[in-house]
Amino acid sequence: PLTVRGILGLATKYQVESLRERIVKYLESEWPTSALAWVRQRDVERSLQDATSSFYNNLSQPGEADDRFLEPASAIRLAHDFNISSILPAAYLRLARADPTIEWDAEMQFPHVRQVPRGARWKLLDGSDMLRLAQGKQALQYTCIWILNNVIPEDADCYEGCLYTSRPRTCQQIVEQKSSEYRDSYMTLLKLMEGPDCIEMLIGLQEDVERWKLCFSCTR
Repeated sequence: PLTVRGILGLATKYQVESLRERIVKYLESEWPTSALAWVRQRDVERSLQDATSSFYNNLSQPGEADDRFLEPASAIRLAHDFNISSILPAAYLRLARADPTIEWDAEMQFPHVRQVPRGARWKLLDGSDMLRLAQGKQALQYTCIWILNNVIPEDADCYEGCLYTSRPRTCQQIVEQKSSEYRDSYMTLLKLMEGPDCIEMLIGLQEDVERWKLCFSCTR
């Protein structure tokens, strides 16, 4: 966002719409505007996180790594200043997961053991930004709790055609047990987390369900 800010400002000032549209499309490609795009970006960042030590040790400049990860505060400031609302949900979601004690541009005391950036350029945000962040984090927590309490809908009827009724446990019994375990573990996490990531939670649930070995009738 900081890189394109100057060009975007000129394009807006002189009404060069074709250039502005190209910049906006670039920003939208960087900041996921759908759940699927968010998942893909998460997978890319996880691959970088898995190689954190070698990744940082091979850098020619200590701050070089920060440019390879998305920084949310500058994106939020840019979006509000230039009316690019499409990137705000992803930027605020990332900001909700950022560590408020880490300033993005701050020099680390030990560059060779730096972790994957988890902070933000907090000084770019104003009071209204922080209010939106607080309200969003609370809404995320309520949403996560609702999801966990509704893993099995009360009116679910997908078990009537279960193909595994003759085995020791039917699909319904498996789902009830697994969802209870899942709910208990995540409820514990919710008590410790200020900004839960509902998308991450749903991805984890989907990955777990694939290992529950439910019959075709109950998974369709």
